Order: sequence, then C-alpha cells, then structure tokens
Amino acid sequence: MRNKNRLVRRKRGFTLVELLMAVTAASLFTGLTIANYVTNQQKQTMKAANRELRSTVEYARQRAVTSELPDGCASYSDFLGYGFRATAGATNIEINYYCPTRTVVRNILLTKYKQMNINNTSTVSFYFKKRTGELNTTATQTIRLKHAGLNKCSSLSVNQFGIISFDDDIACL
Repeated sequence: MRNKNRLVRRKRGFTLVELLMAVTAASLFTGLTIANYVTNQQKQTMKAANRELRSTVEYARQRAVTSELPDGCASYSDFLGYGFRATAGATNIEINYYCPTRTVVRNILLTKYKQMNINNTSTVSFYFKKRTGELNTTATQTIRLKHAGLNKCSSLSVNQFGIISFDDDIACL
C-alpha cells in the first residue's frame, strides 16, 4: 500500500528540481538565440552599408564613363567627372561632380546603418575622369567602413584605372 501511494503521488506533478531544470534549459536557449540574432542583425547592417557604398561608387564611375553632363555644368569642357569625399570619423560620404569645383550630388548617410562610420585616418577625396573612368590620381584610394558593435571593418578600393575591389573583413585602424 505504501508503494502504491508513492506512485500515485509521483504521477500528480513535477518535482521542483525537474521544473528548475526545464526553466534553466529554456532560459539558456532563449539567451543564446537572442545573442545570435543581435550579431546576425549587425552583420546584415554592415553588408547593407557595404552594398550601398559599392553600388554608388560603380554608379559614379558609370556616369563619368558615359560623360553625362550634370545640370550644374555650364559646358562639357568644364566637366571633369564624378567622385567621392569621405571624411575620417564621419557618418556620411559625399557623391560629387566636378565642374570645375566640387558640387555635392547626394550623400550616403551611414546613420541609417546603426553603429557604422568611416574608419579612414584622413579624408579620402577622388573622382573618376570623364570618358575613361580612371581616377584623377595614380594612388589607389580606399574608403574604410567600421561597425562599432562588431568591431569589424571593410574596405572599398579603387585603383588608378578605376577598377573597384572590395574586402569585407579587414583590420580596423
């Protein structure tokens, strides 16, 4: 009779230890899931900023090669090309046309990408020459982006011939 009561009592519910183990396991699983979700969101943010920068640089080069005269240029002979200006530590990159002075066409605002900024040690300013798409300088120009939350950097480089290369995992400055 005594063993029968013990079995009946056991069937009525869970012990405190069993409940604590279940709650602990659920908490660990939830904590790991949330941490991975946040890290994944930060990586996606960085990828989106990189995609926008790359497509904008390619667009500016294309506009320079096609020699599309901007509205603000008085004559084709004054038009030099399309380019960029990235100030160290800033959260925006200017897209410009040069005719003969620099005029801002639009800005890439990195503020829409949380925790992103420019990781160059100095200002980077260059333009693609009309018709050829080559740079106005012989030195390779590099724009570095940094995601503060991930502490990771990426770079977009353009050589003197206008060839664009990209590295999505470099050491931050």
